[in-house]
Formats: sequence, structure tokens, C-alpha cells
Amino acid sequence: MFKKTALGIAAISVLALNVARADYVAEYESVDVPSPSVMLHLPYLDLDTVKSATFKAVFPTDFNSNPLLAKSIKNFKLTFENAAPLVVPELKLADGNSGNPGPYCNGQRYIADVNHQWAFQALSVAVCVNVDRGDGEAPFEYSIAVKTSNNWTGTSPYYPPFDLVRGPGYAQNVTPNPLADTLRLDVAGKSLQINLLKEWRDTNEPQTSMPNAGYQLKLSWLGHGDRTLSLPIAGPEFDAVALTHEQFDPTIELGMLRLKLVDMAGNEFEAPEVFDLRQLLEDAYGPIQGL
Repeated sequence: MFKKTALGIAAISVLALNVARADYVAEYESVDVPSPSVMLHLPYLDLDTVKSATFKAVFPTDFNSNPLLAKSIKNFKLTFENAAPLVVPELKLADGNSGNPGPYCNGQRYIADVNHQWAFQALSVAVCVNVDRGDGEAPFEYSIAVKTSNNWTGTSPYYPPFDLVRGPGYAQNVTPNPLADTLRLDVAGKSLQINLLKEWRDTNEPQTSMPNAGYQLKLSWLGHGDRTLSLPIAGPEFDAVALTHEQFDPTIELGMLRLKLVDMAGNEFEAPEVFDLRQLLEDAYGPIQGL
């Protein structure tokens, strides 16, 4: 009886650990895709204008990999103004910058082959993207080369492989950030609601006096409006699970806020940093009468 129960507990523990280690997927959408450089103009294929780009960056969560480095790019899609879209189900992380197609990458290079696209039997696609887990933005470059062709009708003596089109782009993180916890307080006679979002993010907003990377707090203070703050602690390999308020003497101070975090193995712990609520409110709203 004991052995059966122990095995059951072990199986549940392994299952829980596997769930905790599921890959993290971040979604990106382009905000700017300049005109590409078309290396070869064909009468039946117009690649001069790219309307948009979307992709997903897949980050590992196992302990033998770098959790901040995307191991693959999935569902990379280039939508053209006057041509069928290019859809690449998955691009794998390449070793270095060698191989066709280029270009040399400032970030990480991901490659894949695509069959039966446009008039070509096979294309080689490379995407260079500079993105870490939690980044709010992702500059990228793409390059498409003809690998083999059964329908080559050009008059110039091109022989595969040869470059077809390449270009830059700029994408932003559109991954939903779930709600982790909600704290409701009464401050200066007005209701204050603080929503803590789960994932560490770099919002990449214009630099202000406030940090823009960390765990986001969504503030809604009656009579004062809504604001967003970031608590610059820990990093994207940890998720926020709870927000606590500690107040020792309500007659002289508003108290302190502290986060509870969880690591990729599911271990919860209280962050050592504490944040003065008065200072946070003044950072967000400016000097406030009655505080």
C-alpha cells in the first residue's frame, strides 16, 4: 500500500515538474517593416512591399538551457502587398553566421527551408532577431534565397542557390501578461486598486525617471486616474504570484509592498526587496496633497 502511494506521489511530482518546465512562447507583431531589397525581379512575383510580419519566440525552461535565449522561432509570417504570404512553421537556432542565406547577425540567427513557395521548389529562409525573454521589442532581419527551382524562367544565368529578397523589421511584444494578484487599499480617503501582472517585462517606453523593466503594477486610484509602474527586481526567469502590503503605523506611513515570486521549478519565495507605497504613488502621480 505504501509503495503504491509513494509511486503515485512520485508520478504527480514528475508531472508537476514537466508542467513547470513547458516552453515559454512570446508573440511578436511588426510595427515597422521597411521596403525590402529585392535581389531578383521576376515578372510574375512582386516582393517590393511587405505589409507586416509576425512570429513567436520559443524560450526553454529546462535547467540545462539558457532561459533567456530563444531556441526557435515559430510561425514566422511575412505578408506582402502583391504576393502570397511566406509562412515558415519553425526556424531553428543556427550555429554561428555561416551558411546560406545571410546576412551576418547582430542577434541570433534562425534558419529553415520552405518547399513549394511561389514559383520555387525550395527556399532557404534566415531570420536574425535580437530578442531576450521579456523584451518589449525585437529588431529583426530576414533573408530569403532560392535553394532549388523547377520553374525557373529567368533570362539571366542564375543558378541556385541565389538571394531573392532580404530586409529589416521592427516588432513589439504582444504576448498577453496575465493578472497575478490584486490589492485593494484605502489611501487618503480614496479607493486604490493595484493589479500585479505575472510576467517580468521590459516595456521599452521612453526613458523617464521611473524604471521601465520589471513586474508591472497597474494602479487605479479613485479621483486620480490610472497609472502603470514597474518594480525593477528579479528577472524574466521568475513569475510574480502575489503582492503583499505591510503597514506598521498607519498614522505616519502608508506601508510597504513586497512581491512573492516563483521560479521555473515551481518554488515560491518572497522577494527581499520592499517598496515604499508613498514613494510609488508620488512616482506615478506626482506630489499628492494629504499624504
